[in-house]
Amino acid sequence: MTLLECVEGLPVRLALIYWVASFIVLLLRLFTPDFEKLAAYGGHGGSASSGARTHAAQGSAAARGDKKSKAGGAHTWPFFFTAAIQASPLGTRKVSRKQAFTSFYVTGLATSALLLAAHFSEYLRSADPSLLYPTCLSAVPLVLFFLHCGVRLAETRRVQRFRAGDTVTLFAAIAGCTFYTAAAASSSLPPANLSELSSRWMFESTNIQWMIVTGAVTHVWVQVVQVMVHTILAGLRRQAETRKSETTEESQELKESVWRYVQKGLLSCKKTKEKRGGHADEPYALHGSWRTYHFPYSPNPVFQCVLDPHYTCEIVLYSVNTVLMLLCSWPHPLLQEDADAEHTLWHYSCAPMAWLSVVAGAGVTLFTLVNLGITSAGHRRFWSASNDARREVAGVLTGLLSASPEVGNGGRLPAELVDKATQMLQEDLVEEMLPRWNVIPFIW
Repeated sequence: MTLLECVEGLPVRLALIYWVASFIVLLLRLFTPDFEKLAAYGGHGGSASSGARTHAAQGSAAARGDKKSKAGGAHTWPFFFTAAIQASPLGTRKVSRKQAFTSFYVTGLATSALLLAAHFSEYLRSADPSLLYPTCLSAVPLVLFFLHCGVRLAETRRVQRFRAGDTVTLFAAIAGCTFYTAAAASSSLPPANLSELSSRWMFESTNIQWMIVTGAVTHVWVQVVQVMVHTILAGLRRQAETRKSETTEESQELKESVWRYVQKGLLSCKKTKEKRGGHADEPYALHGSWRTYHFPYSPNPVFQCVLDPHYTCEIVLYSVNTVLMLLCSWPHPLLQEDADAEHTLWHYSCAPMAWLSVVAGAGVTLFTLVNLGITSAGHRRFWSASNDARREVAGVLTGLLSASPEVGNGGRLPAELVDKATQMLQEDLVEEMLPRWNVIPFIW
């Protein structure tokens, strides 16, 4: 084994270490609310304790939960670790979400391009024409990852809509870049062992060749579905911005007048809750995201299956790549005996071994599943909190329209505001229909 082979086996080992550490980070996301806020990069519903509060103003109880969790964990290492990052430039400096996502995909493109160059270096060094086809075939997972990063970069720059002022911490931006570096390394087979294992086996087995082609076609098809989902989501945000810009000044004044009556009714409900010993919610904002955003359930079948179909596509993409890595690494039966003869400590610690790449591919798939599952659970909390807010506001508004005595000090709406209040009930306060599953049908 040469020094060059040792260097080529290093990226996958670093990727494996990264995935082990990443699962510790996932535990911090689950059980440390402050760390969840620090690492958040999504638009809706960051954590169990803070996501719904931020977007649907359901935060009194959540804030109390945060205080309890901080008090209980003030002397633990996650607390000190999170506090140290929060106090450093990693936690205090912000970058826009668009810049952060752009840097993610540029990092993925650059890393995968370097690994592709290294992958074909074995063929160039060997000068063996028979290795060209298997070398190209075994590069398919990395080429697909390169394509994925390129498509996502184009979407970020041209399709995806970001809210003004949307930012992430420098820590979250750097963490995302390291993810795409490790994901690229986990999609690459070490080039040094192509002539010994996968290349000869793939070259002789037509079945494996067709399976790899089928996997590549599946990957591209799922990529197309994901682009369609992202386009739908971007269109919904664009529609919300258009509706807001097209609202006339007179219509806006009428809405604000109606909202003042609603706030009186909400205040009355809040006082009633406090008298009964319940937890009163914070006041809702007229233009809060609980009222602005609508879930695209009806016209889109994919959104009727899962809450975040674009996350489902992401998980499928990495799963397909892992299967392709397994096919590309499948050893030739006649070479198994020779491979067994080389099992030494030095071989395990340094040599490029294809099965380590398969383990790394499984690591990125599992991490993506759990990470996006946690994020999707936050999205469900956001939508559930939005429905709760709409239900409460609709109840107050209905009471105002019917002059229900339960409204208390809210009073009855003047005649000129009745039509606008009815319009708000019919258009803005209808509860969203949500699918049962978050990312994986019948499982999660």
